[in-house]
Amino acid sequence: MYAGFDSMLLKRESISLTGAKGKPFKALLGVSVTTADEDEFRKRYDQCLQEVLDAAKVSRKKRVYKAAHLLKQAKEKTPTIISGLIDKLEGCVEHIDIYCAYYAQPYISMFGKTRLQRLEPLSYIEYTKNAFPHVCAWWYLRSYDATESPLVLDLDHFEGKVTPAWRELVSSEVEKRIFFSGAECNALISVADLALKLIEIFQRGTVDGRSLFQPIRDQCPSYEGKRKLKFHNLGDSSAKIKPSVPDAAIDMDTTPYFKHPIFFHVWDPGRPRDMVKKSFEWSPIYNVTAEMAFESKGSMKNLSFEEDVLFWDKQIDFLVVWSSIDEEYVEMLRGMGYETPKVSRSGDLLRKKS
Repeated sequence: MYAGFDSMLLKRESISLTGAKGKPFKALLGVSVTTADEDEFRKRYDQCLQEVLDAAKVSRKKRVYKAAHLLKQAKEKTPTIISGLIDKLEGCVEHIDIYCAYYAQPYISMFGKTRLQRLEPLSYIEYTKNAFPHVCAWWYLRSYDATESPLVLDLDHFEGKVTPAWRELVSSEVEKRIFFSGAECNALISVADLALKLIEIFQRGTVDGRSLFQPIRDQCPSYEGKRKLKFHNLGDSSAKIKPSVPDAAIDMDTTPYFKHPIFFHVWDPGRPRDMVKKSFEWSPIYNVTAEMAFESKGSMKNLSFEEDVLFWDKQIDFLVVWSSIDEEYVEMLRGMGYETPKVSRSGDLLRKKS
């Protein structure tokens, strides 16, 4: 079996009739999508996505969509496209699991192995939100390892401090693959991300299993009566909470599980990246790089000079450059003695694609 994981921070705010805001509700929310045949799922994703985009009269600009990009392009058509895709993929889906964690207790104690620290639940959720995919994967392993072996777990990139759940996950023999930009390169993670957006849009009332299932049940009739939707409350007992809480103020070492090849964008736009990031993410060179990552079952990220030289694989990864300044950066790294991955120039990639 193959399972793809993504997560988000779910926020709900109460506003009185006078406009006053109450205390916000926050929960960690995750989704995993499981298939028995990875290649068939990728093929069906490609076909079904084109069908639902055509039906909605939305041009396809990306091979794989994350929810934020689809929402930016399709706007009010987004829920119809997401529900149509998930509905059409039902035949390739073994089950969709929804994970949720919020904490009805005064505080949560963490870092017990080093320096004990207590946080109230809302602060704890903010602190650990980026690491929730590994908690979902850990619980998935506990729930399904005996019945779905061999397992391959595909996780959208995450980071955080070490937890007992992480140690249990990495000590298992299950294959674990972490994808940079997973929702743009991996079909299973993309569908998990899109399902999260559908839930965020349509969930209402008390946050529980019923209300979190309801958006998929209502919008995707193919799942009716098939018991393919499963809910896991990861904050309802100490047996689930304690393993998921960081017990040492040390970063998890996720690098052994990064999925290669990684396509590193080496780009210096001549101004802060954040100013042009959104336009860059719609550019043909960005899209063709993401498509290459999808086709090679790899991942994609912007090059970080501070840390990526520590884990890149010079044999199979790629540095994607699109200006003379970018090439100067690569030469600078080589001048320092680094053996760099192969360089792919934007013009060559676009010509190859066309």
